[in-house]
Amino acid sequence: MPLAEVVDFRFQKNELSIRIDDELKESRFVIKEMNLRSQWELIQQHIQEEIKNSSRESDNSAANR
Repeated sequence: MPLAEVVDFRFQKNELSIRIDDELKESRFVIKEMNLRSQWELIQQHIQEEIKNSSRESDNSAANR
């Protein structure tokens, strides 16, 4: 999304419309999924832990060879 002084957001059903600096045209995005920030942070933490665990496992298997 470009930086602008004024950004208007509008939610309608499963769509997000964004208008930047009074442009004539809106950009529209279909919303597939929405999460609360706290849920998103938990998901991200879980993903990072999985990545760390998989890198440890590959390091251990390389050391055993």
